[in-house]
Amino acid sequence: MPFGLRLRDWRVEQGPKCLKKLGDYKIKDHELDTKDQAKYGLGAGLSGRRFVRTVKNKPKADAIISFVGAPKLSDEEVAELTKTPKFIAETRSPDHLPKLFDKQIIQIAVASRFVFPAPGPRKIKTPQQWFDKRYQIVAADSVSTIPAVEGP
Repeated sequence: MPFGLRLRDWRVEQGPKCLKKLGDYKIKDHELDTKDQAKYGLGAGLSGRRFVRTVKNKPKADAIISFVGAPKLSDEEVAELTKTPKFIAETRSPDHLPKLFDKQIIQIAVASRFVFPAPGPRKIKTPQQWFDKRYQIVAADSVSTIPAVEGP
């Protein structure tokens, strides 16, 4: 990723090219109809109901990659998911990721940074340093680093 290129631009323009280098993948692009609602955006907006519906409507999908967050699933919605494809999500908030990892619904999340200070130098010189300053990767083995959510 060229330095300075926004993450969104990379996802849309370069992401599919990178996947091609890893193997022969068939990519189906599905845009979420946001109806101009502010709750939808990069890293946020995927409801539990929409996620369940997507999984059920795409039974042959090997993976789902969401750029509109990870869903907050109710126990009923989790029960509806008899078979789930690999799931990777970009999310602004890591608050509901522990349940998704516990139920083995999500494999990887790219979350807005929640552990500070960020690793690396103060002056950013590489794309990796830029990424590390703003985001962090959450996997099953690191989900315990997510701070506990306070309140109801």
